[in-house]
Amino acid sequence: ATFVAKTMTTIARLFSKVASTFAKLKPLLAKLKDAWQAIARTLGKGGKSTPSPAKKTSTDTSTASTDTPSKPKDTDTKPGEKSADTTTASTDNPPKTGDPDGRTPDQPGKPQDQAKADEGAGDKATEGGPKTNRDDSQVTKCGDPVDVATGEFLLLETDVDLPGILPLRLGRRHRSSYRFGRWFGPSWAATLDIRIVVEAETVTLIGEDGVLLVYPHAEPGSPVPPRNGGQRWTLARSETGGYRVYDPDRELTWHFDAASALGGLDALLGNYAISAITDRHHNHIRFHYDSDGAPVEITHSGGYRVRVTSDDGRITALSVVGSASDGAETATQIRVFEYDAGELVSVTNGVGATTHYSYDDAHRLTGWTDSNGNRMVNTYDDEGRVVAQHGNSNILNATFDYFTTPDNSL
Repeated sequence: ATFVAKTMTTIARLFSKVASTFAKLKPLLAKLKDAWQAIARTLGKGGKSTPSPAKKTSTDTSTASTDTPSKPKDTDTKPGEKSADTTTASTDNPPKTGDPDGRTPDQPGKPQDQAKADEGAGDKATEGGPKTNRDDSQVTKCGDPVDVATGEFLLLETDVDLPGILPLRLGRRHRSSYRFGRWFGPSWAATLDIRIVVEAETVTLIGEDGVLLVYPHAEPGSPVPPRNGGQRWTLARSETGGYRVYDPDRELTWHFDAASALGGLDALLGNYAISAITDRHHNHIRFHYDSDGAPVEITHSGGYRVRVTSDDGRITALSVVGSASDGAETATQIRVFEYDAGELVSVTNGVGATTHYSYDDAHRLTGWTDSNGNRMVNTYDDEGRVVAQHGNSNILNATFDYFTTPDNSL
């Protein structure tokens, strides 16, 4: 009887382990199911995937404001005004192609191409050390748009800023050493670029500041911190197979769920674009995409709507959608973006003021000129560090010298 009891206990433990194993495999099996469905749809349509259009309705039950959003305050210089802002561009150096690490500025307009361009994100983030895990607030600028610890040139721009408890803010940040830019060129990080890259050993967050955070694979309900430090943001798997990243300091959550318009292709590729941002008050911003994975609209729980226009893998315009007095829909264009060889070369704001940019063959910003003719030029050394900045009218002329510690920590 004792032998039988021990045998039954052993069998019970084995079944318990098997049940636990299947529970852990459930998210993976769900992901594989989505992948096979996407493959089946593709094969059934002659090799061309044409997923159903994205739904523009939100599943959030919070009530949206019916008030017409006011036109955002434009922060750029108006024509005819002199500005202390020296965000300028040299037109002497045309954009070029090529990059030391093999990444190119061609426009990967399809999800498959975009996912391929993100391969190795986890390794790049790990190898980059503190240079990749810091946001804009953690950079040592000393009053100049240069990280004096690394020599990296930084330029932060805001394209949309609509007020609220959870403001709808769309920004861009040029980083001279950054190469994971998507919708605005290889060296621009952006709100619309935020995404999750799933690889065999890691899950990597590509953030709006150009932050790269590397995580181990997580389970639903079990958040994990980034392996490469820098931030306190935790990553967790959602019950639906997507991902969540939570910032405890700002109490914000970035959501990464498969886009309905892609029919499971993003899950298959392991490349999830930002789907929503929420705060602790249940305010939300939602991002909507077309069947090619391009953003088409951003909606806010307070009633704001921003229409996104793109072409050939690049964002070309942003418009705020509102309503006229007769109820008709209106769209106020507040940004127009132009490109040359995949590089962002000009941005025009809602009042017609244009800023021009130029780059070297490594996608680093060499100059910029605003609508008033204020001009600034960067010079880099062989290691990609800014060693001089020169502006017209003797504005912001500066030189930078660097030294390296014996242990190469600086």
